Order: sequence, then C-alpha cells, then structure tokens
Amino acid sequence: MQKEKTHPYTYRCHCAVLFQTMDKSDQPESSDEQLRLLVAAYKGKKLPGEREISVLLGISRPKVRQMISVLERERLVTRRQGSGTYGVDPDSCLLGEVTLLIDPDLKLGEDPFFSSLVEAVTTALHNHGIRCRLSRIDSTNMEQHDSPLITFGEAGSDFMLGHDKNAVPVVGMLLHESAKPSNRASIIQWDDYSGGRTAAQWLQNKGCASIIALGLPTLKVSSERMIGARSYCTEKSMRFSRIDCRLNYAAGTAIAQDVCTSLKPNTGVVCSNDWQALGLRAGLTALGLSAQSVPIASFDGLAQTNAAELNIGSLRIPLECLAVDAVVELQRLSTPSGAIGRTLVYGFVVPSTV
Repeated sequence: MQKEKTHPYTYRCHCAVLFQTMDKSDQPESSDEQLRLLVAAYKGKKLPGEREISVLLGISRPKVRQMISVLERERLVTRRQGSGTYGVDPDSCLLGEVTLLIDPDLKLGEDPFFSSLVEAVTTALHNHGIRCRLSRIDSTNMEQHDSPLITFGEAGSDFMLGHDKNAVPVVGMLLHESAKPSNRASIIQWDDYSGGRTAAQWLQNKGCASIIALGLPTLKVSSERMIGARSYCTEKSMRFSRIDCRLNYAAGTAIAQDVCTSLKPNTGVVCSNDWQALGLRAGLTALGLSAQSVPIASFDGLAQTNAAELNIGSLRIPLECLAVDAVVELQRLSTPSGAIGRTLVYGFVVPSTV
C-alpha cells in the first residue's frame, strides 16, 4: 500500500493556525523564534521539510539549515538518517549522554555481529536525541563514570557485581554468566541454548539425521549453542558430534578437512557464528563438497550468508528492536526514584528455508 504524502500546504495551514491562535503580544517576531515554536509543536514528530519551512518563515533554505543545526546542537531536534528531522520530546528523553563501554577483547571491525550491535545501539540513542561516546573498559577508572552506561563484553560484568544503588544506571550486554541484575543495573541477553536447539531443528527439517557442532566449549555463547543442539539431537535420536574450533573465518576454513573426515550421509553442521560458517563453506567447497550436500546452520544473521547457493541458514537476533529496548531500559533506570534492574532475554529469528 502506498503511503499517503502530506502536502506542503497542510504544514503551512497547521503552522499558520499555530501562530494565529496566540495572543498578538506572544506571537514570535523573528524567524528564529518562529522556528523554535514550530519545533515545540512538533516534539516527537517529524518536522516539515526545509522547503516548506523556508516558505512558511520567508527565509532561504541555507538559513533554515543553519538554524536547524543550531537547534540540533541544543538537542531540540534530532536528524534521523533517511527519514528527516524530528523535534525532541523532553518528557521522553531523561538522558543527555550515554557512555558505551567496550571490552578490550572485542574489536570493532573484526567481528561483524559486534560491529552491527554497537551501530544499532548508537543509532537508537541518536534517534532518541541522546549523545553517546565510546570508551574501552579500564579497571583503573571503572568508578569514574558520571553518565549512564551501556557495556559490551564480559569485562562489563564487574559493573554488575556489587553495583551500588546510588551509582549511574547500567545496561549490560554480552556479559559473563556470573553477572546478575541489581539496583539500577539491567542485563540484556539472548537465549543461546534455545538457539542451538532451533539450529538443530532447522537442519533436521533440511533432511539431516546427523549433526556436527563447531565451537569453543570455553566460550559461553558457543558452549550454550552446542549444548542446545546436542539436547535436540538426543531427543530426536539424531547423531551428534562436536569439533572444537575458533569462531572466525580462518578457523572455519582450516577445520573443513576434519569436518569432511567426520561426515556421514545426511549430515549438517551447526556453526557458532556466521563468520565461522562462511569460512567452513569456503573450505568444504575447496575440497569438492557442494553446498547442497552439507547444509550449515549458524548465528548472527549477516547479509553475507543470504546467498541461496551457500546453503547457510543463519539465525538472527532482531538487533534494531534490542537496541531500542536497551535505550528504553536505560531511561527506566534513570528515573529520579531509580528502578530495580532486570534481565531481558531475546530469542532468535528462525531463517527462512534456503
């Protein structure tokens, strides 16, 4: 269904009524005051375009852009890429700035899923009119943060242990299993165990009677996914085996020979993440095994796995929804009276049949 477009005349009528209903003594005289009044009327909503505003106020479009930039610095408006400019609703924005604390072992750019997660959170903060800055977790200054925090990685677990109720609010992701929610500290995680079971079920639906799981038992995310896959195989009387393998492209390629040696008829593979799966597919192809002969289930939902000829079914987490919920949760924890932390658990979206 085609979206109905709002005619520029509608904006001008709305704004004209806005000005006309005011007492003459209160009506703004300057274009700057008129724009500020317009922004106040559109708080939480999309503003008219530059052309409509320039016609309404009788000023040039470059002048409109300049004034909008000033309002953005004052956090009265926020720009949303590909959507437009929105008035900021001060009643729904309790946060001025948020610090994103990143585990030193997590490298932006090296892990596509982690990079996508941080980008989604950054975008969600921006869309809520909240400034954010990135910082590496440093054990020497962990108590020196005066703005609310969103942490990424197991090092952030230290913020959860013994978190003081008077400390800044925290939302933690990718935490160690020992981390628990507390006063003004919440945890966002995904159900890796159930994800492993879903991956095994997807392979069974592809006709597999035997499953090989790749991952690291020392890494909780990977371990839980493998345990879930094994649990499903046990219930369904399917053969299950595990091969230890690091979670990157090179490791997936290198382990292809071991996987090939372990293959039995109607065997599928559960990889711990998409990067490992893409490497394994490349390695198996180099050994002469077609993609259709060995289906692969993996995790993260990276676009690189979408090609049908790869025969990779990638379970994904709805990152955009998760990121928005992280911001909303941080706002909840930032209320003047404070709030009790909690754990929010997300499931995986099942891949469509390849």
